[in-house]
Order: sequence, then C-alpha cells, then structure tokens
Amino acid sequence: MWVSKDFLCETLGDASVYVGRQARVEGDISFSIDSRTTQENQLFVALTGNRVDGHDFIDQAISNGAWGLLISKRTALEALSERIKERLVIIIAADTQQAMIALAKAWRAQLTIPLVGITGSVGKTSTKEMLRSMLRHAGVPAAVSYGNQNTLLGIALNLSHVQREHKVAVFEVGINDKGEIESQIDLLRPTIGVITFIAHAHALGLGSLHDIAYEKKKMFRYFSPTNIGIICGDQDLLADASYGHPVAKFGFKTKNQVQARKVRVVTGADGALATQFVLKWYGAKVTVTMPGNHLGMVNNALAASTIAYFLEIPLDAVVNGIEQYEGYAHRFEIKDIRGKRGRVISDCYNANPESMKAALVAFDQMPTAGAKIAVIGNMLELGEKQVYWHRQIGRLVNRLSSIQTVILVGELAWQAGHSLARGVQATQVADWQEATAVLKAMLGGHDQSLVLVKGSRGVNLTKMVEQIVE
Repeated sequence: MWVSKDFLCETLGDASVYVGRQARVEGDISFSIDSRTTQENQLFVALTGNRVDGHDFIDQAISNGAWGLLISKRTALEALSERIKERLVIIIAADTQQAMIALAKAWRAQLTIPLVGITGSVGKTSTKEMLRSMLRHAGVPAAVSYGNQNTLLGIALNLSHVQREHKVAVFEVGINDKGEIESQIDLLRPTIGVITFIAHAHALGLGSLHDIAYEKKKMFRYFSPTNIGIICGDQDLLADASYGHPVAKFGFKTKNQVQARKVRVVTGADGALATQFVLKWYGAKVTVTMPGNHLGMVNNALAASTIAYFLEIPLDAVVNGIEQYEGYAHRFEIKDIRGKRGRVISDCYNANPESMKAALVAFDQMPTAGAKIAVIGNMLELGEKQVYWHRQIGRLVNRLSSIQTVILVGELAWQAGHSLARGVQATQVADWQEATAVLKAMLGGHDQSLVLVKGSRGVNLTKMVEQIVE
C-alpha cells in the first residue's frame, strides 16, 4: 500500500497524524496486527480485543522495526521517548480497526489491477493456492492472501500487501452469518468473483442450502457487465440463477465451459495415487495428472483454471500449476507417522457433510499394507439437522469396505456410531487428547497404518496430528 501524509490525513479525517523528524513519510507499507511478526515497512495496528490489547505490545513492534503505529490511546504515545517518536509515523484514531479498514478501502479505490474474490462452502483456500501456483509458473507478479485470512479484518490486512508492482491480487472471502459478506465485498470490490461450491457449512448461522447460496452470490453484488462471475455449474442452485453480468461455469458436466472429463485414479511411479483427467478449457483440451485422489481437489483445480483463463494465464502454466501443486496444511495433507508406523492424512481444518463424504471416499480408495483407521470428529454449526448428518456419515462408512476401524471424537460424532454396521470397530472418545491416546495404542500393534483425521476446527484434531507425526 502506497502512503503519504496527505493520503493518511485525507483518509482518516479526525485522526491525528504525527510524523517524526527522521520518519519516512512516503512509500510502500503494509499492516501488522501481531507485534511478534511485525517487520520494517509495516504499520503496527494496536487492536483492542476482549482478552488482548495491542497497546501492551507496542514496544515489541517498535523493536522489530515497525514503520509506524496506529493507536487509540494517547497514553501509549506519551509513554514513548522522544528518540523513538522521531523515527515513527504515529496515527491516533478513535477506533483502530475502523481506521485500518478505511485506509485499506482508500487504497483499494486506487487499484486498477484484476482483483479476484473467492468464496464457497469448501475449497476456497485450495483454489486460491492452486491459482497461486499457476501465477507463479506464468511469472505473473501477484499478491495472494495469506493462509485463510478471509474475514473483514483479514481482507483489510491483505489489501495492504498489494503493492504497485503487482499485476493481480487474489483474496478469500469467508462467512459464518447472514449479511456478513456485505461489508467484505464493499471493501474488496472484486473484479472477478468465484463461488467454488455450496455445501452444508455454517448452516447454524446461514440456514438452508438456498440461504447459503443466496449469501454467497452477494459476491457479485457490485458487478457490472465488465465483471466476470465464476460458479460451479454442476450445482443447480448456482447455475439456474439469473445474473446481470457475464458468468463462466466449471464442473464435471458437459454444459460447463471448463470441464474435467475421463476422470480416473491412477498409481504413480512412486506408488502414490494420483488423479488423471482431460481438462477442457474453452477450446483447448489437455490431459492433467494431479497429486492425490481427492475428487474435491479436481473441482478446485477447475475453479482455479477458470480464473486463470480470464487472467490470460497460458495453458501450460495452468497445467504445471495443477500438477505441481503441493497441497496446503490440514487439507487432505499426507504426513509420516512418527516411528515409521505409517501415514496420516490430516484433513481437519474444517468439516461439513459434503467434505466429510469426499474425504472418506478418497480414504477408502487408498491402499495400505497395515491397518486403516478413520478418526471422525464433530461436524459443527450444522443447525437442527446435525444429528441426521452425523448418522449419515455412519451409513456412508458401512458402504466403504476398507474402513473397519473408526474413532469417534465428540458427542455429535458419536451419533455416527448409531448407524454403523456391526462389523465396524468403533471407539467413542470425548476429545482430541483421549483420541490421541486411543490412536497411539492402536498404532502400537501395527506397521504401515493409514489414518484419516477429519473434523471441524473446533474439535482441535490438528493437535492430535501434531502428537503423532514426525
């Protein structure tokens, strides 16, 4: 984000802006809200939360080289020595979060590059990271949002990382409640909007699938005929809607402009499973072989490929971006179990009925010489049908012949046990700590085990994975 004193003063209105005599007033800077990771050329924003007050960590941010401070407490300014104040730009605003958002919005108004916004119930991060891989192979300078920073605050943070040399910027947009997306889109104003897939995620706050689709389609709220909306054309909830702007569709069906045809699971030279398909990319066709056998990842690859088409990324960079995509933490991520006892597939960033089904089906296809164990945690925020959806998971396991041992973590996950067949060995545990102990005992008697860990983030199964991997 390019700033100057005039930019700061004009944008923030009533805020006070102090410029030290040795401070650099103009230049590219970005926001930081974590004093531990603050770097040079960053404006440290002291946010005040229920448990932590950023003003308590100003000294750490300064020692790490902060370019300036955005604070709300004058006492914090008075506590600084004159020597320190001389080299800083210090902004005092009534509300630091709102001031940060205002700066991000003003910077967004100056940008003329394509801005991609990616939303959906599943696949946002994987789609974004596949697109990052494609952009890298095409040599396109791009600002791609960090991790899963997809809230209003996260979008503001990542907007500040867009610099003048970038040709494209890519963001995630995530929502938990009705109306939440509106402020995010008002800030981001994407020129290309993407809906990856609609699933029963955050149903407690968002409602039915129709309600979820309605909220997600607000991604296109400010679109004109010059903007592009990209949707999963396999879902009637999205494909049958009317839009006031151009729409491109991706999916497995022939009606889509970007398709995956002749999809099959193959075994690579290293013995690992891969997914091979023919990518139909408007007028082009090419065979793609991507790591892993998770069908949801093919959907994400199609979404990223469609975005790439409108960013004019060459087809060879699209293919290389898919085939060399290395995955992302806790999204069907395969790791070695400590002691060379086998492998664990960590897919516990989050969970809903659709993503749980996809993970279990892919897990069932994977070969192993040892035991196969599925650790299934609660799927949270499913609303009034939460018991039904968990019992459906038990019925699914019954149809997957290779999964004979499951560990059910949490009271909701226990509901799956009510519909499991008698031949499936099920152990019910209360939390990730108990699950870890049970899993370690099971692993003790087997070599070359294969373990799937899947559940909502609130179940903390990532901590269990950390306990068992190399």
